[in-house]
Amino acid sequence: MTDVNRLPVLVSLQHVCFQFANGETLLDNLTLSIDHTPTGIVGRNGRGKTILAQLIAGLLLPSSGSLTRTGNVAYVAQRVEVMPEDTVADITGTAPTLAALERMANGTAQQDDLELIDDRWDLAERLRNALDSAGLDHLKADTPADQLSGGQLARVTVIGALLAAPQLLVLDEPTNHLDSSGRAWLLQVLANWQGGLLVVSHDRQLLNTLGRIIELTPQGAQVYGGNYDTYRIHRDAEQQAAVNALEHARLERSREHRRLQKTMTACNAMPPARVNMHKPPTSIALPRLAGKAPPPKSSAPCAVHTGSTSTPSTPRFARPMSAYRMKPQRCWPCQPRQCPTGAKCSRWWMCNYRGCPRPALTCTLLAPCASRCVDLTVAANPHCSSCWQGNRSR
Repeated sequence: MTDVNRLPVLVSLQHVCFQFANGETLLDNLTLSIDHTPTGIVGRNGRGKTILAQLIAGLLLPSSGSLTRTGNVAYVAQRVEVMPEDTVADITGTAPTLAALERMANGTAQQDDLELIDDRWDLAERLRNALDSAGLDHLKADTPADQLSGGQLARVTVIGALLAAPQLLVLDEPTNHLDSSGRAWLLQVLANWQGGLLVVSHDRQLLNTLGRIIELTPQGAQVYGGNYDTYRIHRDAEQQAAVNALEHARLERSREHRRLQKTMTACNAMPPARVNMHKPPTSIALPRLAGKAPPPKSSAPCAVHTGSTSTPSTPRFARPMSAYRMKPQRCWPCQPRQCPTGAKCSRWWMCNYRGCPRPALTCTLLAPCASRCVDLTVAANPHCSSCWQGNRSR
């Protein structure tokens, strides 16, 4: 098999862009190389297949980028415009040369007839043979073109492009108006064609005779080696790989979403952290007076305080201090104030009894309050025996 990379490039497109007058961009940053390999252009309608064919043929100019042609190009349009006075010779583009040959034969040649004829002295015979091989033996060069059917007109147009002997033949939907015999004729003609071939078509039978497929997509042009069936295999594999990648990404996202949901559910199910915002600093130590030791523990119940001069019994620690701190009580009628020792009165209740033998623990801001402690069960001064008498009176 011939390496297509070594074939000479007939048309080169570098970063070609085509824009309509209204600013709509149809082709953008297109880079392609067309050589002698029979090539088909496929894609959805509206992707710019005909515009690309006309750019390659030189009928349109790109809005930006560069397009280089190294040989002559013949273009067969999808629809042929026929004027009332046109003949078969006009459709095939051979009318000027055939007229010059007729003048030469009649002896009425003009000065530029030789230039028109060049080396095509047998053009009339070749046109006759081409019409006969196409099944149009009843047509002549002077037959009016408006008498031709759509299939006949399509075959005559292709014959004219072949007689021009271009280096690159560009056909735009050549089988649209052909019947089965016309398609068979076209396939045979293209199989014997030795020059470059570029076909815009949806005909799978025609595309399967080509050696390369160019697909136009919104992302640009994708080139596939091989005929249309090979192109479909490669394209379907790429699409399946893209679908698999998308599905894998969706699964990963779903797993991550479920993992996040489980984490949030677990966090919401946990009990809220209990933060003691009013706990006194651990660095604050209770002052101890010289010669005054804390009273020893006793199993006897606390004596009832009957007056300021009574001697209280030895206090008994029924519960640890941490248990008292869990249920703070407010000493009525005194309101919490900031204690000079640094403790928070709203959490760590200081003794405000003015007969307390530990004045360092007596809040001076609460000293004007002459009432005795009511429900003083929280954080009572362990060194103040008066606080442990269990006084519940107001």
